[in-house]
Amino acid sequence: CSATPNYAIERSLGVLGGTFLINRDEIFDYAKKKFHTEPDYPWVKFPNYAVLRHNGNGKWYGLIMNVLRTKLGLSGKEVSI
Repeated sequence: CSATPNYAIERSLGVLGGTFLINRDEIFDYAKKKFHTEPDYPWVKFPNYAVLRHNGNGKWYGLIMNVLRTKLGLSGKEVSI
């Protein structure tokens, strides 16, 4: 691929022109390919909230959760971030 490294990352994450077009499954696929990690779902109360952990020390490097769109200044009900 002749794309620059940054563009390749943005393209793989769906970030174009400041618009995020990515969903949680794409993030999980990227984390699996790039970092060899799988999502962990540590909270019974929030079964859709996922944590991505560093393989070596178990520390989080990512959190995927649902947030009310109004908290982000958007219209609608929820968005995964």
